[in-house]
Amino acid sequence: MSFDPEQRLPQIGWADATAQRTLVSIEGPDAAAFVHRLCTNDVLRLKPHDATEAFFTTDQGRTLALAIVIRTNTGVLLEAGRTPPETLLSHLTKYHITEELSITDATSSYAHFILVGLVPDELSGLRVKGGYPGVEACEHLFAAVDQHQAIRDELARRATELKIPTIDRLRIVAGWPESGIEVTAEHFPQEFRRDETAISYTKGCYLGQETVSRIHTRGHVNRYFVPLVLEGDPKLPLKLADQHGQEVGVVTALAPPHEPNQRYAVGFVKRGLEHPGTRLIWQTDDAHGAAAVRA
Repeated sequence: MSFDPEQRLPQIGWADATAQRTLVSIEGPDAAAFVHRLCTNDVLRLKPHDATEAFFTTDQGRTLALAIVIRTNTGVLLEAGRTPPETLLSHLTKYHITEELSITDATSSYAHFILVGLVPDELSGLRVKGGYPGVEACEHLFAAVDQHQAIRDELARRATELKIPTIDRLRIVAGWPESGIEVTAEHFPQEFRRDETAISYTKGCYLGQETVSRIHTRGHVNRYFVPLVLEGDPKLPLKLADQHGQEVGVVTALAPPHEPNQRYAVGFVKRGLEHPGTRLIWQTDDAHGAAAVRA
């Protein structure tokens, strides 16, 4: 199966994600230390307006969410994709004991824009690089919600608006694991192979750290998240099999066709099959076709 690794659907544009992606605000003098103790990355090293990826893990080391953790002047802002706000709020509130802070659902409290290949320096607001959809030259812009229309108008003068389905397609092509879709409590952080950007193995104790560290030093995970390319016209739900017909994984998301007989996708495969070029078979109850792991 042919695949051009340079074909990444390059786009220059912006998407309006206001009220569409989970935002949680933790405000107060203890906010950074509190978040630091509940996620896999080093939050205390961040200066105001700095950001990092991090997994929020359960006490068993499973992934509750993958977030952009943003240090603000007064606390921390979490961008947690499609993880339900109540899931993250309940988790954080459970471990809030005596710390001087407040935890609120901020999903509708910010104007939120995703900028792809666009760097308008004069736009006001809090801007951080990286995160969803996982493409290079991506930024998230957060501003006061009363600035929403003014920022939309300014962005519209500069570039084409990219609707959320287009951004979702970009994330599938980029192989980005979406919080709340792939990143759920069924998985461990190392399954997503984002150790360098989302996990610190030197930061000290945090909730779930014992399991995460044990996997890192003495064990392994049994499956990995991978980008895929599929031939034909598959439709979810989809299972993946090896060349002998043995079930080895599952497809979690499909992009619209970029060629008449080819679809980009993402999913999970058993350990040992995560290498680019590995040949697989996608299958449903009444159809099947060729598949391969992408770089």
